[in-house]
Amino acid sequence: MPQDLSGALAALLDRSLELITDTAADPRRFDGALIHQSADVWDNNLLPLFRVACTKGAWRRERRARVALRWMGAFGASRRQWMLEQAAVAGYDLAPLLAGLGFDTPLPYRDHLGRVHPARQALSTQSIADVRADYELEAAVVRRLAVNRAGTRMNASLRFAVPRRFTADGEADEALLSVHLAEVSAVRFDYDDTRGVVLGADGVRWGASGRVTAPDARLSIDDRQWHLSAAGRQVAATAPSLDDCLAELRRVPELRGVPLRWDAYTAARLLHCAMLELRAARHLRAPGGTSAAELSRVFAGAGTEIMAAGARHRGGAFRDLVRSWAERGGPALRPWIADTLRTFTHSADLVPAAERPRAPEDDRPDRAVLVSASWDAASHTRTYAQPARTAVQLAVPPLLGAADWRLRRVARDGCATFHLRTRALTDEGPLALADHSLDLHDGALVVSYGAA
Repeated sequence: MPQDLSGALAALLDRSLELITDTAADPRRFDGALIHQSADVWDNNLLPLFRVACTKGAWRRERRARVALRWMGAFGASRRQWMLEQAAVAGYDLAPLLAGLGFDTPLPYRDHLGRVHPARQALSTQSIADVRADYELEAAVVRRLAVNRAGTRMNASLRFAVPRRFTADGEADEALLSVHLAEVSAVRFDYDDTRGVVLGADGVRWGASGRVTAPDARLSIDDRQWHLSAAGRQVAATAPSLDDCLAELRRVPELRGVPLRWDAYTAARLLHCAMLELRAARHLRAPGGTSAAELSRVFAGAGTEIMAAGARHRGGAFRDLVRSWAERGGPALRPWIADTLRTFTHSADLVPAAERPRAPEDDRPDRAVLVSASWDAASHTRTYAQPARTAVQLAVPPLLGAADWRLRRVARDGCATFHLRTRALTDEGPLALADHSLDLHDGALVVSYGAA
């Protein structure tokens, strides 16, 4: 396999955008988690890529590409695995470059004070026993339920607030236990049945009849006092010290010291904002009402284009690239591109102002496929009160004259009813959508709100 490292770096960006486009093409098989993963890689790796592209001299560019790729791979074993897989698809072998980076298994980590925090772990007899010893599971309360489509599968996550059995320091926040379940086979949730939890290797049960069943369940603990628990004290005795953890991070420095020309920075900032929008695709926050597939298509091949623009070493190359992205965006995305340039780079003159397209008048679809649904319990602190919240994402049939299915989001505060049954996770079913209620699959998913 070729060892053109700057080409490999560009190919990873191109592969990310290809994955997003393919994954988002059919809303009925939407996978927000995969889109998030593919876009999240570039949160702190886009500027290193641009710095590589703008480096003069092939040997300097390759040396900087090596540093940039190792920096990217230092963010955990799952990141390195993703890099190896995607680079191989593009014809590159990064295994020799990434060998020996970081810890290869999930480990508890230490914060800046040296206190240990737990790693996510599979639900097993031992992990369940440890949690029972440190937390009062019988008094736990469901704070959040979410189900999310991942292609043909459905995943779920649950969050519980749970009292501690051990003594915490000072006025401690509540401890939160989260369970992440893959390939859900059964679910039953009622918003008024949320107290008590029983953890098992095949899923979670709570209340009188609540349950989520799945073959793969993993537990994470969010508790700033966990280092005082029995499990935390045991881990602290063997976990790497804070100095060792910091030394591991410092072993792979980030690519710095190559200032970008303003036009290159403008292109980098625009693409970074697009990646942030795509990262939030699971929440349907794509700009201007467009889909993640449309946004990713605008920047398709961006890695190769950035390297080519940098190699031309002239001031107008990146400005031309930004204009070409705006042209691909068309009427739907050009206003967002212009607004982004104006807000973050003061370069709105690169893209002519354009009116935002008027959103089509929506109908009342009578069938849909569930993409995701979430319920968050009401919360109260000393400074604010948050009512219960729900968010439902649906894939609904095309509007008249359109060819593609589309995503539809229904989200409000002040939930009055939320019921979810297994049948709602299946394919297309009947939908009854009113101003203050939603019913999918004849009662399998029921959400209602108080009057506006």
